[in-house]
This record gives sequence, C-alpha cells and structure tokens, in this order.
Amino acid sequence: MLSHAVFFLALLGCAVSARATRVEIESPDHETTYAWSKAVGREVRWSDKDHSLLAVVTYNNDAHADVATPGGNEDLWFRFPGTTLEPDQTITVTAPTGEKIAIGRRAKSRRVDLYKNTILIVSRTGGKIRLTLNVDTERDPASVAPKNPAEQPQVAPLDETIRRD
Repeated sequence: MLSHAVFFLALLGCAVSARATRVEIESPDHETTYAWSKAVGREVRWSDKDHSLLAVVTYNNDAHADVATPGGNEDLWFRFPGTTLEPDQTITVTAPTGEKIAIGRRAKSRRVDLYKNTILIVSRTGGKIRLTLNVDTERDPASVAPKNPAEQPQVAPLDETIRRD
C-alpha cells in the first residue's frame, strides 16, 4: 500500500514538472556599466537585421561624474534569440509543448509593447547587467493582448522590473 502511495506521488510529481508554466529567455549579452549608474529608461524593439527581440536599457551616471568619469547616458543592448515576428506583427516564443505564445506586438516604429504575460527582468550585480524575459505560458494571450492594436498594453514600470542581486 505504501509503495502504491509513493508511486502515485512520484507520478504526480512528474506530471506537474512536465507542465511548464513559464518560459525564461536569458539574453546571451551581458553588459557592464558603472556600479553607481542609475537606470533611467528601457525600450524593447524588433531587430529586422538580427531577426530577434532587442532590449535597450539606458543608464545615467551624472550624479557621480568627474574629470576621470564623464557623465551622460549609456545605452546597453541585449538580444533575445528564440523570439519570432509573426506576419500580424505579434512577437511570439515557443513553449516546451511546441505552442506559440504571444508576448508582444511590434509598432510601426519597430518598438515592441510587451503583453502582461511577459516581464523583462533587469538583474544587476555591481555593474554587471543581465536581462531575462519571463513568459507566463498559462495566461491566455488573448486576455493580455489589447483588443484594439492601437491601445497601449500595460507594461510594468522600470523600477518594478529591476533586481539588484
């Protein structure tokens, strides 16, 4: 009887682990900035050249500028391979099940508005920057996409997506 319970729990554990609810895409690009720089902006774009999603995070170090370290903004670029631009301008990723999950929509300017099922996470240790896209594969993209493509999807503010490790 105990062996049947252990077998059932093991089977249940396999079923739960096989059902992924998130897709994580970490950018292969790891950039460095001054440890004291402050993130002042971010934008997600589609790159026709690289055929992938790009994120640019802008850092400013004016508060600590001096003769040796001039102030100003610094744009750091990160690619996200494994993303696809569909003919209707929707950006998708492929879940482990093979299903395409909509994560955003490209505007005419190549700017991409991420849907609510996708979070861009900026991780920073000292001056080392890493970006990861977290996609919730369980949320129906139709429920997170704007009904009217002209509407702006809601994207988490920059401060909510920055993690300092």
